[in-house]
Amino acid sequence: MTSYLAGQDDECVALLGRAFQERLGGRDRAGAVRCAFEIILILTNAGRPAVGNAWLTRVRRLLETEPSTTVEHGFLLLPDAYQHAARGQHTQTHELAGRAAALADRFGDADLAALARQVQGTASIRRGDVAEGVALLDEAMLGVLSEAVSPVVRTIVYCELIEGCRELHDLQRSRDWTAALAAWYEVRPEARSNRGRCLVHRAEVRLDSGDWSAALSDAERACGLLTDPAGQPLLGTAHYLVGESHRLRGSADAAAHEYRRAGENGRDPQPGLALLRLAEGDITAARAAIHRAVSETSERRSRPKLLAACVEIMLRADDVPAARAAADELRAIAERFDTPYLAAMSAQASGAVLLADGETRQALRRLRRGCTIWQSLQVPYELARCRVLHGLGCRGLGDDEGARMQFTTARSGLRRLGAAVDAAMMPTTVQAPRSGALTAREVEVLRLVAKGMPNRVVAEQLGLREKTIARHLSNIFVKLELRSRTAATAYAYEHRLI
Repeated sequence: MTSYLAGQDDECVALLGRAFQERLGGRDRAGAVRCAFEIILILTNAGRPAVGNAWLTRVRRLLETEPSTTVEHGFLLLPDAYQHAARGQHTQTHELAGRAAALADRFGDADLAALARQVQGTASIRRGDVAEGVALLDEAMLGVLSEAVSPVVRTIVYCELIEGCRELHDLQRSRDWTAALAAWYEVRPEARSNRGRCLVHRAEVRLDSGDWSAALSDAERACGLLTDPAGQPLLGTAHYLVGESHRLRGSADAAAHEYRRAGENGRDPQPGLALLRLAEGDITAARAAIHRAVSETSERRSRPKLLAACVEIMLRADDVPAARAAADELRAIAERFDTPYLAAMSAQASGAVLLADGETRQALRRLRRGCTIWQSLQVPYELARCRVLHGLGCRGLGDDEGARMQFTTARSGLRRLGAAVDAAMMPTTVQAPRSGALTAREVEVLRLVAKGMPNRVVAEQLGLREKTIARHLSNIFVKLELRSRTAATAYAYEHRLI
């Protein structure tokens, strides 16, 4: 298997083809089928399904007179399971993989057991049975850690398992299994096969963990490995991760370039590109981009981060109802899949919306929970951002000491990460601003209040909550150093706002 580990797929397929013929000639049908199945796996993962299907037809013909209860037939159940999975038919996938796993257990075949449980576990998760799915993936992982599993099966199952964890946003399992795969590669310097794919997964984990330089290095290496042969589906994701590494560290031009490369290779550059435009102050572009991405994307792995970005962007655009809708959907997803990462993401998003609604005490409860989970997961960037929100809530309640502590800790964390843009945008004082330009939404509120409308009517006019109007009016009073609605009305007339 040295040729496979070195990424020499054609040579490996040729060697397995000769082994297939030798075993067939020696009447070792079981050995021949195993060689053919490894060929099918390699060709399918290399993006050459037509040749793989030809081998599959050949093996089916070879086994057509054999009983359907042999371990070889167990291997043949998996290609059918893969086809059902590609069509989104997860119940059928689960049933076929379960039959294959039963045959693997009956005959003690480690390769078939690992593959079947990985496929069955992924199907369980996708049809909504997360607990069963995770248990099956853990069982598959235990099999892969044994030396009984072949290199071809090991590398394929490793990457599929990590992909399943990323789909669930199960950061701890992603870390553990990525580290295990890296350790396996370390003692096999000749190994190259699947490195690009695995480097993509490792870059994702390192981004979350705050190791941005290492994430950038992994993602750039993955771009090189996934370029040849052309058409590899994860190349766009590799470019996206390079873009994310640059965006987080404030390299806007480099990030925009990589997002374009991601788009050219089939990966939607959102939410990264929308967040880049937001950081540049182009709220209109950011809002349009995230709205389009959220409306188009239903895929479980991508949607939570799109929703979290949507909350942030809509709040900056002063569209609290849209932010609230995104936060509510994110909360429903977090409750359904029940992983700490999603729980922290949801707590942070809903806390930000509650702050915007003026529900400061309730917001602080959510934000405190978000900070606690981010800290336990060791996700420093999101922890710092959540602390900034927590500090704003403390400031809103007059707790200047609490606000100062949150802001100081967050700023220190952002500087350690190299998140220069985020650090620069942080509040510079624990005191709320006493003057300055009103936001577009605040001007709208001021105009309507100056016309004599009560908060309830203003809320109806603007499609907001009455509490949100009260919060806006409070901000207006603070910024303009006013004490009453009468003074606010006078200001509006004086400055020709109505």
